[in-house]
Amino acid sequence: MTITDEVKQLVFAVPSPPGEDPPRGTDDDTITEFDGRTGLRVPTGLREWLRFTNGPCIGPGGLLGIRPDRTCLDIEEVLESYPAWREKGWLPIAADGCGNYYVVNTNEGEAVYFIDAAANSEGLDYAVASNVWRFLWFLLEREMGKKDWPFSRDFVLSVDPDIVRCAAAPLPWNA
Repeated sequence: MTITDEVKQLVFAVPSPPGEDPPRGTDDDTITEFDGRTGLRVPTGLREWLRFTNGPCIGPGGLLGIRPDRTCLDIEEVLESYPAWREKGWLPIAADGCGNYYVVNTNEGEAVYFIDAAANSEGLDYAVASNVWRFLWFLLEREMGKKDWPFSRDFVLSVDPDIVRCAAAPLPWNA
């Protein structure tokens, strides 16, 4: 089973609001229009994810989407709050439930980083995954009870050895 398949299964296994299924994905036209409005190109892995589900209310603070049913899960709404992120090529893709975010650094492919927005909203704190699908797997597995991510060096490297290539911020165990 691929990581993509595992993530798609986890979406239906993690806790979500009672009686709510994850929303359907969006279409390529909506993603392309987003690219045009924001000046940011949605990377391939994130495009695949958004076509599968767009803004599901799962994870510690929800996974963001493009004009999803819940405006609090809208990537563009978050970008309006943090305009420097657009200039830096950072696409917010998830919230941690405490006002902090996970972003894709589009200048570095699909590397995902954590930002402690209260401490410094204009700096990447540390890398959390080498790509979107690995990030989603880590986050959703954590929701299922595996607590080793992101600070257990051995665990993270066993699942995502390419994280060492993330160069825009330190690795979590070095932060």
